[in-house]
Amino acid sequence: MSPQMGTNRTPAPRLTYYVDKKLFLPRDEPASIAGTADAKAVLFRDRYHLIRQRLLRHPVFAEGLIDDQGNLVKQTLTPINALIAKSGMLTGQQRQIAVVLGLLTQIDNGKLALEDLDGVINLHLPTPDELRAFYTQTMGYSEADITPEVLNIFHEGLYTDNCIVVVRGYFEDGRFVALTIGMPPAEARADTLAAFPGLNFFGGSYNHRDRASLLRSERENEAMVCFLSDFYLDDPDVLRNFDHMLAGFSAIQSYPTAFVLMGNFCSEPQRSDVHAVIQVPGPQDPGAGNVLPRPPLPSALVRRFMTFVKRVHNATNPCRIRYGTQGIVVFRDNIVNKMRRNVMVKPFDNNSDDEDMLPQMLAKTLVDQAHLCPLPLHVRPILWQYDQSLSLYPVPELVVLGDDGAGYETLYHGCRVVNPSSFAKTRCFVTYHPDRLHRDDPDDQDEPCVEFSDLGVMGN
Repeated sequence: MSPQMGTNRTPAPRLTYYVDKKLFLPRDEPASIAGTADAKAVLFRDRYHLIRQRLLRHPVFAEGLIDDQGNLVKQTLTPINALIAKSGMLTGQQRQIAVVLGLLTQIDNGKLALEDLDGVINLHLPTPDELRAFYTQTMGYSEADITPEVLNIFHEGLYTDNCIVVVRGYFEDGRFVALTIGMPPAEARADTLAAFPGLNFFGGSYNHRDRASLLRSERENEAMVCFLSDFYLDDPDVLRNFDHMLAGFSAIQSYPTAFVLMGNFCSEPQRSDVHAVIQVPGPQDPGAGNVLPRPPLPSALVRRFMTFVKRVHNATNPCRIRYGTQGIVVFRDNIVNKMRRNVMVKPFDNNSDDEDMLPQMLAKTLVDQAHLCPLPLHVRPILWQYDQSLSLYPVPELVVLGDDGAGYETLYHGCRVVNPSSFAKTRCFVTYHPDRLHRDDPDDQDEPCVEFSDLGVMGN
């Protein structure tokens, strides 16, 4: 059996986690663009349950860890209502440390709050002096123990309104005092698939019984997928550069399995010798308003282009591509700029070295949140009943983000997050080799899984 590449022509499966059964089950009713009144609440409830069930399998919660005294310490999640109820039984200076999983939000005049399925509570971020006093007076820390890391409440990540966080702290004076705030840790893809064997989260035609033969075929069959962003169809230079790129592949007799062209698109090309093309619309392309997921490009806009190409898939944005057992997610939305503009906590100072950490912080945020766009719905509208199409659970092997910034590749929890940069502006593109993923060293510098190419360099 040879691995087949295909794009999802139907929405991602709508799965809901049932706490009592500890199972994901499909929803009976079909998705609708005009969601019902409770669809928005269901969206956040499903996101919360997905992350909660994943978090409870983490070793800290499922098995516990050995502390410095050799004692087994097992964390538990405390619902907000239970936290408030327990606080009423405490007296004097008693402070009971609790861990809460909740939605980070702002309610009154920009004040932070934490919300779960049971309730909402004001969130207090103590000053460094307040933290130092707590750790020395309550926890028995010495001054030498009070490091900058201890005083840093927020762990690595891009924290926006409506993201789901794990908060460790204590209840006092009607508010939850945060000692640490972090992203819910991600789970390896293999662990997710082992927890729910046979369940198709990704969509498309896939039978888990064929997994062994597909893995063998992936190793044996060389393949290459080429990703280009900002493929301006009305720009002669872009089309000329594309022809140059095709000539380069022809000269070395190495032909991509498919090209993934990300918008923005503006008009129709004059010629193309490409065998297979997947077209992913950009944020400025014609579509049903500024809402995700974006529908495929209207066929009238690409009809002439389709006459020059043997196989064309007009995909949605985001788009899911399956190659054998591997999942590839393509998203064209300038998400890094939107996340930076809407962070509630500045991730770092204006330092060029810190700026280099942004791709890794973005990758961690998206994978930990298990979502391509963990922004408030008023900032980036999403069709409520199609939220599953932006899910990153289980963690896919490759996520391609068509952002306007410089190209990058980063690896987090087995997921490669890549930005090929703008082909129209930089003449750069990315190729992905799925067969190389299964080698003993998938990051071999001689033959990496992901390769960046620059037509300007290739032409010299």
